[in-house]
Amino acid sequence: MTWQQFQQWVCKELSEHGFWAYETINKPSGQPVDIIAAKNNVTYIIECKVTKSDRFPLSRVEDNQIMAIEKFSRCGNTQSWFAFYFRKHPDSVLFVRANMILDLIDSGAKSTTYEELKDMSELLLEKEQ
Repeated sequence: MTWQQFQQWVCKELSEHGFWAYETINKPSGQPVDIIAAKNNVTYIIECKVTKSDRFPLSRVEDNQIMAIEKFSRCGNTQSWFAFYFRKHPDSVLFVRANMILDLIDSGAKSTTYEELKDMSELLLEKEQ
């Protein structure tokens, strides 16, 4: 699955689970997040990442994405997420709160593994908000 296919899949799944979901792909304004979603008066931003190996390099989280997540949080929002798709684990999509990824980056970590992210992941699509 390509990054664009994954992003479309996440958007579709969100919609099927009662979310309003908007994909920002190829927007001229260059939005720093991939999906904006809402459900039950709560707004979510989701950054989608696809990787071929069992390791995700944290350098792939761009500065503008970090700044957008931090600004979103400073505005009183709490639902910033990363959605990960590891091609070596095609049956598993991992939803991880963005603050956990930012904490890894702040700690100086260069990468994280599928197993580490799996331990941090939550069932975003199964939650009743």
